[in-house]
Amino acid sequence: GMGTVMHICYLSEGTPLCGGVKVTFEQAEALQERGHRVEVISKGARPDWYPLQVPFRQVNEFLPSTLPECDFLIGTFWPTVRAAVQSGKGRAVHLCQGYEGDTPAYATDRAAIEAVYRLPTLVLTVHEPLTELIRARFGKKAYTVGQGINHSVFFAERQEVKNAIPRVLLVGLYEDDCKGIADGLTALRALKREMPVRVVRVSALARSPDEAAFG
Repeated sequence: GMGTVMHICYLSEGTPLCGGVKVTFEQAEALQERGHRVEVISKGARPDWYPLQVPFRQVNEFLPSTLPECDFLIGTFWPTVRAAVQSGKGRAVHLCQGYEGDTPAYATDRAAIEAVYRLPTLVLTVHEPLTELIRARFGKKAYTVGQGINHSVFFAERQEVKNAIPRVLLVGLYEDDCKGIADGLTALRALKREMPVRVVRVSALARSPDEAAFG
């Protein structure tokens, strides 16, 4: 049998087209498929870019009056974690997909971010270096849950390729320091000097002048 059915609520600050939000949705759906009662509550509108298969509700603020009683309340990005703790509506969980305090975009919020990481939460991370960072910086035990792979999207098909120019897919925002897109483009430029290669770039933003300089 499946054991205990849990009521799990994800708090999503917004619903923009980005990987971190998609991971939240896929986790919620996977838990629902296992028989748990799951919902996503967000300050953003229901996404038009993802066919979300769990109950979704939009709220103006994460308050005790707008959040349900549940077993676990999962904050998915640093501003949502404090609301999960303060609501008192369930065990507060901090799902960390990247430490925001080291990101230049959030430099002005660094003290507030550090305070959130010190809150009494159950911390889950998507890879081991994050778990280690949280232990080293904040003296907290975190648990690595890893990344699930959606096999309806990612699958391998064996196919013979003869005399085709290899294609390299490079995904992410050039403007996001942690993605290393500039490093990737630099490496690919060096590779192109050695062999023919076709680069396929995917980003949610238009190509910036800085990126265009790579040719």
